[in-house]
Amino acid sequence: RFEAKQSRPRSGKGKSGNGLGEWEGLASYIEQMPETTVLVLVDGEMKGHNPLLKKLSPLAEVRTFPLLRGKDLKAWIQQRVRKEGGDIIPQAVNLLAELIGGDLWAMNGEIQKLHLYSQERPISEDDVRQLVSHVQEANIFALVDAVAEGRTELAQRILHRLYHDGVAPIYILVMITRQFRLIAQARELERGLSRLQIQDRLGLKSSYSLDKTLSQAKLYDFEGVKRAYDKLLETDLAIKTGRYSDKLALELLVTELACLNP
Repeated sequence: RFEAKQSRPRSGKGKSGNGLGEWEGLASYIEQMPETTVLVLVDGEMKGHNPLLKKLSPLAEVRTFPLLRGKDLKAWIQQRVRKEGGDIIPQAVNLLAELIGGDLWAMNGEIQKLHLYSQERPISEDDVRQLVSHVQEANIFALVDAVAEGRTELAQRILHRLYHDGVAPIYILVMITRQFRLIAQARELERGLSRLQIQDRLGLKSSYSLDKTLSQAKLYDFEGVKRAYDKLLETDLAIKTGRYSDKLALELLVTELACLNP
């Protein structure tokens, strides 16, 4: 028998004063459950000092499943490629880890795609650049980098490369807007949080994305981010009202953003 229990936020104001509240009697209930019963508690982020976790730990086997990072993630990639019957060079492993991070579901799909593409030869770094969808995000980072450094010509070349790769102008605008939002948030979070906490707060799955965002945040002060947002809003309105075509509007936006940081 399977019983799912959706937990509600615990206020920590239980009669016992131990923070369990309405969950005080759960341990006694679990001790009486048949072995065939599986009880599932669904909650948000769980810390080791959680009072309910501490209360139930002696009655169960506790397992943690943190996101794979660094060497563990790279070893998982190599193992998964071998399981598919293929091989992969170290540089390709590194690039996959940087672009996708610990999202193993997405990683597995990309590995299967790369294995089919490479056939009998080892998966190369060039294969990853050509096939992995997250490379588009890397190109967005490069575009924002060029804009932030005031390199208008380079920014325009990257923009047209994205066009050539079939990326829709509206998607590019959405991704640039997202990146400037992350830059604004990163500037605030850097004041008192660790790198891992910032990554979790921003919802970034790879250290590559975090490193790029933090480095870009150093290139803008609050007024610079605000001016960029104003330009993004003007571009969005210009496209929606038909004042400019989407491609022309984006090209003007990239030039104007680059001029903000000459």
